[in-house]
Amino acid sequence: MTAIPKPTIRLSCLLIFLSLFSAYSTKKTDNPCLQSSIQRLVEGFTSIAKREGNTETMNVNELKEYLKLNTPETLKGQDPDFVQRTFQSLDENRDGELEYGELSRFQMEYIVAAYHRKYRPQK
Repeated sequence: MTAIPKPTIRLSCLLIFLSLFSAYSTKKTDNPCLQSSIQRLVEGFTSIAKREGNTETMNVNELKEYLKLNTPETLKGQDPDFVQRTFQSLDENRDGELEYGELSRFQMEYIVAAYHRKYRPQK
């Protein structure tokens, strides 16, 4: 994956999140695709989070399962500690669980990186 400066990622993520939240919360979007995409992101989290205990958070095993199902290419060629390091970097409040808000940072960064790979390849 091409490295994108952190401030660019954070600003892009914020803008994407705000547009998604606005469209989803008002349910008056002209793009049903956007609404279904948001629904799939949320349902993807909740379906895996409920597997081991708390239905509102993920543990490291659930994150690994989430990555396998949703972004398998992120695991290719990674060392065995990759999921643990990723989990620790996303667990902002250091409680050993990922809430949806913490995982959404990964989702948004992933979406922005995919956009840059496809539409703004580095020369």
